[in-house]
Amino acid sequence: MRRLESRLERWKTAETKPWKAAATWREGGGVLFDLGSHLLDQALALLGPVTDVHAELDAVRGGADDDAFVSLAHAGGVRSHIRVSTTTADPGPRLRVVGTDATFVTVTGDGQEAQLAAGTRPSAPGYGHGDDGRLVTAEGSRPVPSEPGRYQDFYGLLAVALLEGGPLPVDPRDALAVVELVEGIHRRV
Repeated sequence: MRRLESRLERWKTAETKPWKAAATWREGGGVLFDLGSHLLDQALALLGPVTDVHAELDAVRGGADDDAFVSLAHAGGVRSHIRVSTTTADPGPRLRVVGTDATFVTVTGDGQEAQLAAGTRPSAPGYGHGDDGRLVTAEGSRPVPSEPGRYQDFYGLLAVALLEGGPLPVDPRDALAVVELVEGIHRRV
């Protein structure tokens, strides 16, 4: 793999939650702490520790950052490009993995949030299925079926951890690494 491109872009003409626009990054505000933390966590989990960072943050509507691009260099020469925005009218693909012989692309990715908002229960047939991706090679393009998302597994593990003392579904050190990365980006920009 040469590059992982991961993005969550949305179009919000105004921030509907005033506290989000008013909170500074030191208070956990801004799109990089909000949506960006998930994508940064993904990049660290998949590609390992960061050796170099380049970031561009913007507050298009004023207040906290609402548009961000982060480029991370990982050991072994792999790079991740993270793009998060609440001010993008025409979002790009959710995920693109660029290799030397092929590229994998999925446009919308995980559909669980929209399914839950629409009232679909996790036990319903088809729950967790997102759009299929596609693999593009020199020979052409072919569909790649998506694996269903399973938010409920995370929350089940969290319940066991809290109620029965089981292991946490996320290592607190991983969460701390993401917070430190976001804080470091804000301090540099």
